[in-house]
Amino acid sequence: RHRPRLGRLGMQGVKLHTWSLRDFLASSLLSMRHRNGAPLIELYGPRPGTGPERAGSICSFNVKAPDGSYVRYSEVEMLAALEGINIRTGAFCNPGATQEHLGLTAKDLDTFLQDGKVCGDDKCVINGTPTGAIRVSVGYMSTFADVGCLLHFVWKHFGAGSNQAQLMSSPSLPLDTTSTDPTAPCHGPAHALPSTGEIELSELWIYPVKSCAGQLVQSWPLGPSGLLYDREFAVIDSQGTALSQKMEPLLNQIRCHVDLHAQRMLVEAAHKPDMPPLSLSLQQDCPDAAPEAWAEAECGLRKGGAGGGGTGLEGGDTTFVRVCGSRQMGLVYGGAARRWFSEALGRECTLVRKNRPASGSGGKNFYNEGQLLAVSHESLQGLRHRLEDAKNSKASNGAGEERSRRGG
Repeated sequence: RHRPRLGRLGMQGVKLHTWSLRDFLASSLLSMRHRNGAPLIELYGPRPGTGPERAGSICSFNVKAPDGSYVRYSEVEMLAALEGINIRTGAFCNPGATQEHLGLTAKDLDTFLQDGKVCGDDKCVINGTPTGAIRVSVGYMSTFADVGCLLHFVWKHFGAGSNQAQLMSSPSLPLDTTSTDPTAPCHGPAHALPSTGEIELSELWIYPVKSCAGQLVQSWPLGPSGLLYDREFAVIDSQGTALSQKMEPLLNQIRCHVDLHAQRMLVEAAHKPDMPPLSLSLQQDCPDAAPEAWAEAECGLRKGGAGGGGTGLEGGDTTFVRVCGSRQMGLVYGGAARRWFSEALGRECTLVRKNRPASGSGGKNFYNEGQLLAVSHESLQGLRHRLEDAKNSKASNGAGEERSRRGG
């Protein structure tokens, strides 16, 4: 349906349209200041007023606090997603250009590597230096109202919303269909979440083993990293990568049940009803100092444990576990646990547990971003409808193909 519009605009028209949007966005961002006069935005690439031959349709920047420190770009991205605004963050698969435009030195890059920076993690700022940026791309279908929504978002969350910023010069073009005020509500395609008043929590789930089936609970204690034992365990392959259901769909058949009173976790394979369950002890008295104290008969962990070898890791070893780009230290299970998970999933793998010092601290568990995830009934209902529509569409196409084969 977009082809007729493209034909009317022509490529030169698209070029000028997207350039004008980008130029307006860049100039408006640069006009924002904190109350102490410090800039709210650090812009990269062509400055406003640069012609369309050089500027293009991409605007890259970082958000800064009143003291000049950088706001984590992952925070900006997550807040934008809540308002239906799609942006990209990080190094954009182009570390050379990122180094050039952010003015990073070889020493900065070495510091990033020493700190464990990898693609896709949440290490946005290291030693006060940004490791990436925020990128906004506009297209021929984008409008000034769309750009206004983004400006309103930035202003609300990091400028006027925090009562720390002011706009030094008003934009010369409207941010939405009715107002030139950048603090006015956005009437474009992105919408802020409405206020719902009181929220009722209808169900509470924990996921002791990352990406495996969850456990429905009525109430649950909090631990040092969110809900107690939530994603404290993960299944890893031979490279130390935490398996997800995208990589191993059978994980959704692995059911885990934590018994707080008995301090044990029972793991079952729903797709293999004849396979005995695995019972693991949840007791750990500083396992990184004395992992051999965990008897194999109790939890499948033994220093130098044998059985199911092939991961290249011994039971009781500690290893870095890769979870969506970030790295977490984990304690490797051997023996019975390794054999059980390898048989249940039909591949060489083993279980790891978050390696936490005796103090009980030690950072996040094996979750991607947040300790707590909230899902509304409306979202679940929408997903259910989309799955039903896809199923019906597939069935309809299948019936049509069958009629075609029969000549009907």
